[in-house]
Amino acid sequence: MSTPDLSILIPARNEMFLARTMQDILAHIEGNTEIIVVLDGYLPDPPLPTDPRCTVIYHPESIGQRAATNEAARLASGKYVMKIDAHCAFDQGFDVKMIAKMEDDITMVPVMRNLHVFNWVCNTCGMEIYQGPDPKSCRNETCNFDKNGTNAKSNFRMEVVWIPKTNPQSSAYRFNKDLRFKYFPELRAKQAKEGLVETMSLQGSCFVCTREKYWSLGLCDDSWGSWGQQGTEVALKTWLSGGRVLCNRDTWYAHLFRTQDGFGHPYPGAGESQQHAIQVSKEIFMNDKWAKAIHPLSWLLDKFWFALKEVGDQDARWAEEDLAKLKANTFTFPKSEPSRSTEIEPPQEGPTKGIIYYTDNQLDPNIARAVQNQLKKIGLPIVCASLQKMDFGTKNIHFHSLQRGILTMFKQILGALENSSADIIFFAEHDVLYHPSHFDFTPPKKDVYYYNVNVWKVRLADGHALKVNDSKQLSGLCGYRRFLIEHYKKRIDIINKRQQDLKSAGKPIKNDGVSKYMGYEPGMHSPPRGVDNFPVASWQSEYPNIDIRHENNWTPSRWSKAEFVDKKYTLGWTESTADKIPGWPSLLDRFSESKGIIYYTDSELDEKIAKPVRDQLNNIGLPIVSASLKKMAFGVKNIHFPSLKKGYPAMFKQIVAALEHSTADIIFFSEHDVLYHPSHFDFTPPDKNTFYYNQNVWFLRTKDGQLLKGWKKSNIDHIPGWKNLRKLI
Repeated sequence: MSTPDLSILIPARNEMFLARTMQDILAHIEGNTEIIVVLDGYLPDPPLPTDPRCTVIYHPESIGQRAATNEAARLASGKYVMKIDAHCAFDQGFDVKMIAKMEDDITMVPVMRNLHVFNWVCNTCGMEIYQGPDPKSCRNETCNFDKNGTNAKSNFRMEVVWIPKTNPQSSAYRFNKDLRFKYFPELRAKQAKEGLVETMSLQGSCFVCTREKYWSLGLCDDSWGSWGQQGTEVALKTWLSGGRVLCNRDTWYAHLFRTQDGFGHPYPGAGESQQHAIQVSKEIFMNDKWAKAIHPLSWLLDKFWFALKEVGDQDARWAEEDLAKLKANTFTFPKSEPSRSTEIEPPQEGPTKGIIYYTDNQLDPNIARAVQNQLKKIGLPIVCASLQKMDFGTKNIHFHSLQRGILTMFKQILGALENSSADIIFFAEHDVLYHPSHFDFTPPKKDVYYYNVNVWKVRLADGHALKVNDSKQLSGLCGYRRFLIEHYKKRIDIINKRQQDLKSAGKPIKNDGVSKYMGYEPGMHSPPRGVDNFPVASWQSEYPNIDIRHENNWTPSRWSKAEFVDKKYTLGWTESTADKIPGWPSLLDRFSESKGIIYYTDSELDEKIAKPVRDQLNNIGLPIVSASLKKMAFGVKNIHFPSLKKGYPAMFKQIVAALEHSTADIIFFSEHDVLYHPSHFDFTPPDKNTFYYNQNVWFLRTKDGQLLKGWKKSNIDHIPGWKNLRKLI
């Protein structure tokens, strides 16, 4: 690797998501970037990825976060260094986007999002609990996970989702008159929406500067203690030495906040360390004692006073008299109370958003899986309303006694709305792919039905695509939850009354009693045919949603203008193909059946063989479930059988367990002493009821490198597709 432009520094202690953070960085860097990790008194589980761009240093005893960061910086060779926490995710190309706008006197941060890393899943009912400490009980009141009287409060599994949430997006920070970190929404409201913007302080989990400035300004002075005040230290030393602290609003990172009891900081005594750092920072900067400063602290307050004076926190805000005392060097510190938590999660900005997802559970599972996987990536809470019990969303309401129908769908929608706690609701149908930009919209009014009309209809059979100008569909509806609840209550009441009227008149009830004039979409028909007279408005997301047309759509597909009676619905008629729709690369590939690997071992194989096999499998990129006789850190999940002994019965039990714990549709078996070429996994079985075997295999004798295929012999250096085979083993 040539000399890198950027060195990413990661101090890590007892970080369970360090490997995932490194994988995320490796997947999203686009420039010449290296990663330097310092393991501060622990060994990671799961193991870290092996990559020539990564350097890992291990300390058996902890040296502290600041000291670990400095050690990583001493090994750095890039012009720029980026310090990050060991539980972060990143924008694509974040490294080149940051470096492109760097200058030597700048300390820069990306926009900060929240990182949804995992959920706790009840093994009995499937209810999900948002990340936090180990749950003590299932929040599903109907769950009977303790039915055997075992009081099994630990009956939960951690399911990693790794979703960078889109709200909030923090770009402005300050410190109060105790020099403690605070968010700065008053400044953020005045910032430009893109490019570089000034921020008074930093959060501390990520920043970039030149390696020279890192050392010359002492941006990570370990005399301050192991941990605490990182953002304040870096920001003040940058500003007061004549530099600038900027947020790059054209890129982002997402940070996991550990804010709850039992889910806090990995360093023992972090609260005491933070208090020490606060006292040091106050002594130095409130008294203007920092030798490298060319500005006093009051200069920085003056610079941001236009926004500081609007801060509503009366106890900790800077007042005019505080600024005057600071300038006269007569400022006295307020009483300082220890922090209850070492991290502060940014508040949601504006009204909260959520998704309701409704399904009749009769959809092709390949379509359902693709849609659900896409929704999981959005990062908003999902309430799922279904006719069968489902393990999807933050909450599932299922109507097992109802049959598929129009009225049933309306009841599902109402149930989901009532069980959501969000202010703004986005409707999500089970056969529509939603682009993340769809959820950037915020309805300006609370009594209007809003429809996203940027939607393509895609015929799944051949990828044919169609778009028109005005396509107001229920699947694109967005509005305020309370407003929508009232609509659906009234809608269902109207249908129930019509059913009663039809019964009284001795007339048959068709379509569940739903009048064809009522329609599916709120606001599209006025009384007496419709439900109410509230207005309708439309918007277009940056990228389109995809309405998947298949064999079981609720509404019929129309692919020619002749099929439309009202030609206004054909305005803007545009035909294309799925591969040309913006924002949706490899669209049709999403609906192919998922693939996975099961790996089984007796845990007795020589590591000289076992490790290259595991490393090769890790490079494939498919989810791996490992089954072993001893516990091991390999794959997305490991099932181990310590009571079993090596043998065929044990192997068969391992295979069954691995199959049961995998979620993939197509499974590739992998044994612990077989090297699998990536092309092996390109195969897709054409039939679901047939066993398929790859017969393109060479047998390798490790003692002399001889290979045999059938009766054909070869040498280890002459096998096609395996140029580095000798090095692997």
